[in-house]
Amino acid sequence: MKHLFISIICLCICSLSNAQVAGNKPTNNHNIPTISVNGKQYYQYSVQPKETIYGLSKRFNISQEELLAMNPFLSEGLKIGHVLTIPVREATTTDGNPQQDTQISQTESQSETTEDTQPTAPKTKLADEPAGNASATQDTDEGDFYHSDNEQIYTVTKRKERLSEIAKKFKVDIETIRQLNPRIPNSLRKGSVVILPNKEVEVLTEKVQNMQQEIDSARDSVRTLLERIQHLVAQVDTTPRNSVSTALLLPFMIGDTTGISNERYVEFYEGALMAADTLKKMGISVHIEAYDIGNTLYRTQLCLKNNDLSKHDFIIAAANTDQIPYLSEWCKEQKVKLVLPFSSRVVETENNPYIYQVNAPQNMVNEGILKLDTSKYAGKNIILIRTYNEANDEKGQLFKATRRQLIDYKIPFHEMIEYEGDDDFQDSISARMSNTKPNLVIPCASSMSEANRIISMVGAVVNFLPSAYKVEMWGYPEWVALNKSNLPVLHNLNTTIYGSYFANFNREDVRQFQINYSLNFGKDLLNTFPRYAMMAYDIMLQFSEMATYRQFNVAALQHEMHFKQTHEQSGWYNNSIYLIHYKRNQEVYSSIIQ
Repeated sequence: MKHLFISIICLCICSLSNAQVAGNKPTNNHNIPTISVNGKQYYQYSVQPKETIYGLSKRFNISQEELLAMNPFLSEGLKIGHVLTIPVREATTTDGNPQQDTQISQTESQSETTEDTQPTAPKTKLADEPAGNASATQDTDEGDFYHSDNEQIYTVTKRKERLSEIAKKFKVDIETIRQLNPRIPNSLRKGSVVILPNKEVEVLTEKVQNMQQEIDSARDSVRTLLERIQHLVAQVDTTPRNSVSTALLLPFMIGDTTGISNERYVEFYEGALMAADTLKKMGISVHIEAYDIGNTLYRTQLCLKNNDLSKHDFIIAAANTDQIPYLSEWCKEQKVKLVLPFSSRVVETENNPYIYQVNAPQNMVNEGILKLDTSKYAGKNIILIRTYNEANDEKGQLFKATRRQLIDYKIPFHEMIEYEGDDDFQDSISARMSNTKPNLVIPCASSMSEANRIISMVGAVVNFLPSAYKVEMWGYPEWVALNKSNLPVLHNLNTTIYGSYFANFNREDVRQFQINYSLNFGKDLLNTFPRYAMMAYDIMLQFSEMATYRQFNVAALQHEMHFKQTHEQSGWYNNSIYLIHYKRNQEVYSSIIQ
């Protein structure tokens, strides 16, 4: 009986010892329930007796600051039964090692000198008291942050701070804060810690991603372009040729009794003949056929039906809105280049890669002007002039877009609006002029008669200003056709005009062309803008160069041509824009932008 009693006592002691050892063994984290928030896993851990913030941070491999940020209520102390939200990470403890918890307990008293595996923590003293009724306290330095690669931790320094205030301060939406801090309350006490996204990293990452997308897009575009070039080279014999053939489909109006003038198109044909003579001197044989297609679709259909025009390298046509669709389809089927020099409004160009539009549409010209370096505005007193007769067409849209551009770039300007019957408007303009920096006057788009009036009015203002005042003005394409009486005013105002074409009659080759034209045809060029003979001359040289695969190196007289597509299946638009400068010394010169 005595031996039985001793055995029972030993058995109890062993059981108690095993229970104590089991109590010291760390809980396997895999058995703790988890939740998923925005694709991330979090433990839902219930605080046990004698556990500390420091111990829990070591066990779950997170910093104390992160633990507080995920569970803001811990700023009031760790209590038994608290359910903590903890991100799932690789555990620092080794399952099945009963000594690990003991080692942690031994180092808890040295927590201030123990080096954490997390990035540098904020300058915050965290009280690491065991779980119970005592409250943990914090002392914080205002403005301290904990930074990781993607996150930063903010410590509340006020007595109370609302989540909306923090979101506004750091320019982060509240939902993002809640994603990083599950169960965070709307109002936080002093000492609470909040995880915030690292905005610098986000911006840098976004920039890198955008750059990579641009690189990938550029690489794809280059690859596609190379494939197209290889395909075209394989199909076309690019051996230089010594001959070129073209057809001119023009409304000569032979036999017409309506009195419609055909002089412009006769001059165009004569300019093509002069180009053929120039090409002949360079060893190029040119074959030109001219057809009268009138102003009707029937005449166009009859011309294409009765003549083999598919043999030509390109066709130049002066067609109206009834004729162009039919011509466009025919050239696409026959794969013949169709050159349209007389209109800037050809809807078919956008979907026919065989069309070449010499005069770019106004919206494309507007884009080119708006892309000019804004340095043209630098250091100037800018005056926008609007009137009761201003145009609301595409040129009017350019004026409005220019005004918008000044606002977007925060460039100061004066906007002056003339009302009907305002007799003092000229004096108002004068009052806005500066004598300390150059004045740049930009009038609104308007009719020719209105343009004449505005130019004269600004010119009169400048005439009465002392010489210390410097004035420049920007104008519109049709101003090149203003009365000769206004030319001195354009020079006096240092005017710059944009346009799709320009003939500088001070150039030697332009003057020589006029002389040669008079000698060949016994008449002068028509006083039109553009000059039709010069237009034909430039077009013939440009497309003969393309057809013969040769470089002629002959300067354009009036129409510089650099063609581009808006997409792979679009036609080709002339992307060249002239800037025509009228200087005070009576000189006129031009520059080209593309």
